[in-house]
Amino acid sequence: MIRHLGKKDNLADFDCGDSHINSWFQQRAKQWQRKGLSVVYVMERGNRIMGFYSLTTGSLDPNDNGSSDLQKGLPRSLPVPIILIGQLGADRRTRGQGTGSELLEDAFRRCWQLSQNVGVRAVVVHPRPGLFEYYQKFGFEEYGTPDVLALPLYKLRPFAG
Repeated sequence: MIRHLGKKDNLADFDCGDSHINSWFQQRAKQWQRKGLSVVYVMERGNRIMGFYSLTTGSLDPNDNGSSDLQKGLPRSLPVPIILIGQLGADRRTRGQGTGSELLEDAFRRCWQLSQNVGVRAVVVHPRPGLFEYYQKFGFEEYGTPDVLALPLYKLRPFAG
């Protein structure tokens, strides 16, 4: 089951193998959600959190030489509205079980649903080193700089549910 992060959720046992992501999740996720900086979704199995991702809104600079798909029909002075998957982590105990893919697909469904109510052109990630190829398998493309990958919104239609 994937649901909103709750105030009483125990985050201490989560370990994705990346200290930066673990630290953000365990020390900042609830605070950022409470302050309206992001919304965090958790995958729960039994009483354990086995994965999570966060969503927030933002924009890309149209002058960053990014994807022509995202800028098609837009003035070069208009920022490109996006949804950012700010953090994503799957617990080490779930390696090889498709947890990361399941979390991304859930994020895609939520992003598609949101796009029916607000203007958005793409979903963006800032992948950690070694994860570029993983995100590219889902259709993400480099946008201007190597640390920004974008997925044009129209590619989320299969997740419309």
